[in-house]
Amino acid sequence: MASGRKAVGSHSKKAGKPKDETQVELLPPAARFLAQVGSLSNYNQAVNVLEAILQSMSVDGVLYFSCRRDAWAAPQSSDFLITTRGPRHMKPYEALYLWKGYRDTDLAVAAIAKATEPFTTADVYTPENVTRDQKDLVDLTSHYHLSYDLFVPVHTPGRIQVVYFFVLGESEADEARISAQRQELIDLARVFAVAVHDFIGFDLENVPNVQLSVRELECLSLLGRGDSNPEMAKALNISERTIKFHVNNLMKKLGASSRVEVVAIAARSNLLSN
Repeated sequence: MASGRKAVGSHSKKAGKPKDETQVELLPPAARFLAQVGSLSNYNQAVNVLEAILQSMSVDGVLYFSCRRDAWAAPQSSDFLITTRGPRHMKPYEALYLWKGYRDTDLAVAAIAKATEPFTTADVYTPENVTRDQKDLVDLTSHYHLSYDLFVPVHTPGRIQVVYFFVLGESEADEARISAQRQELIDLARVFAVAVHDFIGFDLENVPNVQLSVRELECLSLLGRGDSNPEMAKALNISERTIKFHVNNLMKKLGASSRVEVVAIAARSNLLSN
């Protein structure tokens, strides 16, 4: 697994509903992915869409890792899926990482299973807790200019999963390619992880069996087209405070951590009409 070194900031934007190909390009990344997911027929197509969106964001690479929770300590090949996309010259880095067995000592890997919030390599690697083997890994990542990254945990009850983004370079402009898009990358990771379950044959363990009220279904429909709270309040002729109440209930019932993830889970659960 690729490892970077430096922390990133945060930024967020509002999702919208695509009306044509030009407008899709102007949508936030997670909404762009959702706008295309209905036309995809397999896992590789989903990864291709993800890669294309990341290229438009000037993010150099991504890794998606999913492993059975009960096999995390010593997974066999049938227990996990790992997919990487990025520059070809990073392939030697991946090979060295696996050959030298860095997974066993990588602090970032150790942090994945326990993490509930996004983090960076810089969050877990500090000078006082780095062993010789870990220092070798830090040197290797520096050699490949893998300086800025973001891990987004997307766990389900039965699986430990992460979507990992990275950029190459060491300038402030390179750092900004992640920091200025942090929230957009988090939203994109979450909708991607939900969507690809259907394609790779995992158990539908994170699709909740819930009953939604009529008002919650109305709010869900408006969320699906990208309406803001004021727009939803106007459409339903209720207060923004009431809208926030219903949106929070939707997030709790669907086990979602964001509005975008509510829409992704609802679409996959057939709760969201076209």
